[in-house]
Amino acid sequence: MTAQLAATFANVVALDVSDDQIKLAKELLGARADNVTFVQVSDATIPLSDGSSAAMFSSHVFQHFPGFVEVARYLQETFRVLRRGGTVCFHIPVVGAHRSSPASPIRLALHNAATRARRFVGMLKVMEYHRYSAHDVFSTLQHVGFSDAELRIFPMTSNGDAHSFFFARRP
Repeated sequence: MTAQLAATFANVVALDVSDDQIKLAKELLGARADNVTFVQVSDATIPLSDGSSAAMFSSHVFQHFPGFVEVARYLQETFRVLRRGGTVCFHIPVVGAHRSSPASPIRLALHNAATRARRFVGMLKVMEYHRYSAHDVFSTLQHVGFSDAELRIFPMTSNGDAHSFFFARRP
């Protein structure tokens, strides 16, 4: 996705927690990364000055955070670095939007607890995966200060499932 963003925008800041992923992205992009600044982060901070960015895009990231508190922190940081009129578009799985989603929040919580336990004892080497309430995401966006928040669910041709994207604007 960084390649498409770099081809469209004059400057792109790409954040990742993994130095290996940043190295891979630089290798794959080659000269197409001339306008991309790669930054390794370890917590919910965006190393940009207040009001310095026109937009934020994130896909397939927030569902791997250990909880919604970290998502809320990134949305607060995003609001801080966006200029007035800046927009945000991010993917975050919401309960009920995906055909593969467990039907109830209780079932999902039990599934996530079992996954954490298997990972803790070394039986599972995959990342956590969380789905959140659309209401919680909308409430957080409003609390942080965003306006014009929308949720759109797009069918994906790659796997037949649906992906939920939130859009909002800094007034």
